[in-house]
Amino acid sequence: MISDKSQIPTKLATSNEKKADEWSRILESVSGNSTVERFQDEFHLVFTKWTKDSEPTQGEPYRVIIAKALEAFDKNEEPVLVEEAFLEIERLGGYPGVHYAWQQSLGTTNADYCRLLNGEGNKRATASIASAFINRDRSEALVNIVGCSGAIANEPRGENGFGFDDIFIPGVMQQTLSELPEEEKDSISMRRTIIIDLLNGRASHYPIGKPKPKWSPISGMRRTED
Repeated sequence: MISDKSQIPTKLATSNEKKADEWSRILESVSGNSTVERFQDEFHLVFTKWTKDSEPTQGEPYRVIIAKALEAFDKNEEPVLVEEAFLEIERLGGYPGVHYAWQQSLGTTNADYCRLLNGEGNKRATASIASAFINRDRSEALVNIVGCSGAIANEPRGENGFGFDDIFIPGVMQQTLSELPEEEKDSISMRRTIIIDLLNGRASHYPIGKPKPKWSPISGMRRTED
C-alpha cells in the first residue's frame, strides 16, 4: 500500500499522445467512483514529453520499468510516473516481451509478428502494462503490473489504438483492441486497473538495488499484489 497518497506523482512521462489521451479519458471516467473520488483532486495528470534514449534493461518486466522510472526521476528531478507495454507471444518463446517498444523503434512492425506466426498454430499471447515511480528520497520504486491473456490476430486489424492494439485479441473476444469502440476498449483497459489501484494507494514496493522474485505472466486480468 502507498501510505502517503501525496507521494503519487501527478505527472506521466510519455512521448505517445495516444497513450496520454487514454490515461486522461480513463482518469476522467473513474472520477465518479466513490472509492476513488476522495483522491481525485490530488491526481490530475500533467503529461510531460519524454523519450527513453537507451536500450531497455535486460531482465524481468519489473526490472525494466524500474530502470525507466529511475531514468525519468533523474531527468525530471522529481517523482514521475512511467509506463511500459510488454507483449509475450507463446510460440515465439515469449518474444518480443520486454523489448516490444525497443523493437518498434528499430522498425519491427506488428505485421512482422503476424508473419512470424504464419497464420497457423498456437497464437496465444500475454499482453501486460507496467507503471512505476520512484519515491521522493529515491529509496524505492512503487510498481504496478497488470496482464491479460489473449491471442495474436492473423494480421493487423482496426484503427482505434496504438502499440500492439491492432494485433492483440484479449481473452475470448473476436476483435483486436483496435477494433473495439473507444469506450469499450477503455472499460477493459489494463491502464484502467492501474489507475484505480493508484487512486486507492495500491502498489508493490521494491527497494532500489535489491533483487525480487521473478514476475510471471498471468492469465486474464488482475491487479498486482498490494
